[in-house]
Amino acid sequence: MKTVYKFCSININTIKSLVNSELWFGNPLHFNDPLDCCINIKFSGTLEGVDLENFYEDYNRIMPEKVEINSKLTLVGVDETIFENDYKNFYDYCAKRYLGMTCFSKEYEQPLMWSHYADSHKGLVLMFNQHMMFDESQKVNFIEVKYPKQIEAVNQSKTKLIENKFDFSIDDVIGTKYPFWAYEKEVRAYVSNEEPNIEKLIKFNTDSLYGIIFGSQTTKKDKEFIMDTLAKGRLVYFNSFINSHNGMIGIKPTNDKSPRFFKFNN
Repeated sequence: MKTVYKFCSININTIKSLVNSELWFGNPLHFNDPLDCCINIKFSGTLEGVDLENFYEDYNRIMPEKVEINSKLTLVGVDETIFENDYKNFYDYCAKRYLGMTCFSKEYEQPLMWSHYADSHKGLVLMFNQHMMFDESQKVNFIEVKYPKQIEAVNQSKTKLIENKFDFSIDDVIGTKYPFWAYEKEVRAYVSNEEPNIEKLIKFNTDSLYGIIFGSQTTKKDKEFIMDTLAKGRLVYFNSFINSHNGMIGIKPTNDKSPRFFKFNN
């Protein structure tokens, strides 16, 4: 079993998600990192044979800021880097608008995750068996994010753009972040939408959610409400605590009064 952990605040949306076995797949345009899902493209070759007019028609159809096509074609004829910048902006914009994504972590022990994504330790963490979460028909893909010391540009042949062939994959776009995000140890689930700006709830297999970890500052009232609302017999519940020796998060079953680490094997 491979466990992934979803950090949440305790609010009406989280309660609905738990009761209905649904997760919110949001648009990357709204993520907290403005560089998320952007890509640095290094172009090779020339624009000979590339239908630039068709590209800029698509550009005007989708992008919020329109261009005057004939003027743009004249400028690109003098300096092809103008097209390169336009294409990169176009691709970044489309990639974010046509993706739906929900995020997890490979670990629950990182205190910064509790502070940033679980309401300053007042929220909870959902424990999922990743391999059971979605049916194949739902076309949900998972990717583990990488955090290289330096994000290299991906190569793209300009001539291949005639046939809409790319030398890089969607994983290059959504599966790489700068190293200062490495503490998240992020796992992403994503879907490709046929229409832009689609944000939606997607059902997960109820049995894939097998446990809940409460934050060290989660109130007794919130804990009791969660446990009373959900099927107690199906889930295991844990309280978390901050280890005074290293500041990391430990957990123990809610009926266990002795502080100790409880480590899961993924």
